[in-house]
Amino acid sequence: MTALMRPDPKDKPSYLKEMLTHQYSLYGFLGAITAGAALSMVSGGLALVPLVGFAAGETIASLFIPGSAWWRQKVDAKYRKGHREKVRAYLVGEIEKRVHRHVKNWSTYDRLRGRVASLETTAQDKLTQISTADVEALDDATVNYLSLWLGTLVMAERAQSMGDRDLDLRIDKLKGDLDSGKYDGADQRRLEKALRDLQRVKDRRASLGTRQAAAQSAMLSLADSIEEVYQSIMANPTASDVKQQLTDAISRMQIEEDVEHELDTELNELFEQLEQEQQQAQPVPAKG
Repeated sequence: MTALMRPDPKDKPSYLKEMLTHQYSLYGFLGAITAGAALSMVSGGLALVPLVGFAAGETIASLFIPGSAWWRQKVDAKYRKGHREKVRAYLVGEIEKRVHRHVKNWSTYDRLRGRVASLETTAQDKLTQISTADVEALDDATVNYLSLWLGTLVMAERAQSMGDRDLDLRIDKLKGDLDSGKYDGADQRRLEKALRDLQRVKDRRASLGTRQAAAQSAMLSLADSIEEVYQSIMANPTASDVKQQLTDAISRMQIEEDVEHELDTELNELFEQLEQEQQQAQPVPAKG
């Protein structure tokens, strides 16, 4: 999982705040105000009774609900979904800058999202043994599909950004400068660092093709796994082994460790670069 897809621990949700801002709490508050307004017509002293009752009920609820396991699971799922959709929008935006909507991968991605939505509806309607939490892993996989796709696009951009001959010329020039003996101390260290950096770029460039192939293979495997589990579950949603089928599919969608490590490095660098560019592009507020 890339750095962008990992929720920030600092953004951990407040279970108490989620309870207080839940629609049922808001409805209760509005109901108390309405009841208070109606009672005020009878007696001004009764107007506060509904509000006091509401406050007392909220206080009691706050002692138990925020700490309950079912509530925390509900809030955590909401938080994960929010983060997932934020990442999804980010990835879609970056891909749309690079490829048109007629590219086949877009139709594949749209189909995957449709499959996951159908499975989620089936789970919500209790028509199968799988739960919405089970389907969440498949929804994560659709975001992983976008992440892999963006990774292949960025690697292609990097392969075209500088020709091998230009890179070799720069490396040869730095080696010549170092061998000339004209530089020492801090200047020599800077040249040595520049040479190491360019050599690292050259080494990574040499493996771009294999990394792109690995990412494209992972995309195909992921799409096939989602399609397979969808067809299997929808064909017989009440089968006793549907949860095992889903678990097996999720296991198959896991990228191999070596591929994941390579893509993590590539994508994390990309996301950090894109975030820096976005921050720099933001307009500076005019002073007072």
